[in-house]
Amino acid sequence: MIKILLIFVFISSSGLGADSNLSKFIIAERLENQIHFKIKYSLGTHEGVAKKIQSELQFDFLSPNKSKGFLAVPLSALATGSEGRDCHMREALGINYELSDYPKEHVCDDKNELLTSGKNAVVYPEIRFELKSLKINSWPIKDSTDAEIEGEWKIHGQVQPANIKVKMSQDKGVYRIQGSYIFNLTDFKVEVKSAKILIATIKTSNEVLADFDIFYLKESP
Repeated sequence: MIKILLIFVFISSSGLGADSNLSKFIIAERLENQIHFKIKYSLGTHEGVAKKIQSELQFDFLSPNKSKGFLAVPLSALATGSEGRDCHMREALGINYELSDYPKEHVCDDKNELLTSGKNAVVYPEIRFELKSLKINSWPIKDSTDAEIEGEWKIHGQVQPANIKVKMSQDKGVYRIQGSYIFNLTDFKVEVKSAKILIATIKTSNEVLADFDIFYLKESP
């Protein structure tokens, strides 16, 4: 599901620009940035992509471990090829269950949309990762090296710490970050409502595998 998710680690936090050692990096839009996610269910595997990735990196070249950032993927950018299924994802990830009719019943309308206000509207509109620390095995990066990202996920109003092992590479000033992460939806108090087809009940796994491949370049002055 969030495939989306890992590379997000590199988005800038407020106030970081005051440190002269920090350089701002943004997503290289001309390259093929990707976040794919997979989630198993009773009859197979649902696959999807993030159509929009928001991310910046405040990179500290003198002390890479002090780098900060954040990543965000709007729920509206998650796509599986089924408008109905996509709306059900937004229900599960974006609604406050304490106020909503969901998960007792689906609240998507006949156009596969959710209300924009009221108890059944989305109140958690994005999946977000805040970067706290970046540990790089080999610095400066000449070709490719292993690294570890430490930070926290903010999903469905819940916050969970995470350590993510990634591969970093550099070519002509463009930094590439690749990796995978497995989310457990129960950690974020997310409930996916079962579906019924004829006499069968279709259930979805609580685990989501997200793969990411993101490119960054230094922002022009």
